[in-house]
Amino acid sequence: MKWRLLVWGFVFLAICGMYGFSKYRRAQQHQAALDKLPPLTLNDAVNGRQVEPFELTRESGETFNTDSLDGKIWVASFFFTSCPGFCLKQNRSIADLTETLGDKDVTFVSVSVDPKVDTPPELVKYASHFQADPARWVFLTGDMDTIRNVAKDTFLVTADRETHSGRLFLVGRDGKIVASYNGTDPVDMKMLSREIDKLTSEST
Repeated sequence: MKWRLLVWGFVFLAICGMYGFSKYRRAQQHQAALDKLPPLTLNDAVNGRQVEPFELTRESGETFNTDSLDGKIWVASFFFTSCPGFCLKQNRSIADLTETLGDKDVTFVSVSVDPKVDTPPELVKYASHFQADPARWVFLTGDMDTIRNVAKDTFLVTADRETHSGRLFLVGRDGKIVASYNGTDPVDMKMLSREIDKLTSEST
C-alpha cells in the first residue's frame, strides 16, 4: 500500500513539475515576443503632434492647466466614472503601471467625458478606488465643449460617453505626442512601460 502511495506521489510531483515548466516556457516565449516588438504602436497619425495647452478642473476643485506639465513626461486618457467595464479595466491598467514605474517622474492625466456627472467630489471618490496618488495621477472635468475640442484637435479622437477613445497618449518633455496605446491591452501596456523607461532614462 505504501509503495503505491509513493508511486502516485512521484507521478503527481512529475505532473506538477511538467505543468510548471510548461508555464515557465510559455512565459519566456511571451517575453521574447514582447522584446521583439517595436517601441511605438498604433495610430501613427497622432504621433508627433504638439499638445495645445488646455485648462480644466481637477478632482480637488482647483484649476488645472497643461502649462504645469511643461518639460514633463505625461500620459493622457479619457474615461467616465459610471462606465461599467471598459474604463475600469483601463484605469486598473494605469494603476498597475504607476506601481510598476515606481518613482519615475511621469504624470497621468485622465479626462472625464461625462462632466455633468463627474463633478470634482465624484472624481475624488473614483480616484480613491484606485488609490491614485494626486501628485502623479490627475482626474479632470470641465466644460464638455472644451473636452471635445481637446480630444478632437490634439488627440484626434472623439470624447462622448458612447464613443470615447480607449487610447493612452504618451507625451514627451517637448510637449509632443510620442505614441498612443490601447489602455486595455497587456501587450500595449508593456510597450508603454518600455517607452516611458526609455524617455526617463534619456532625461537623467
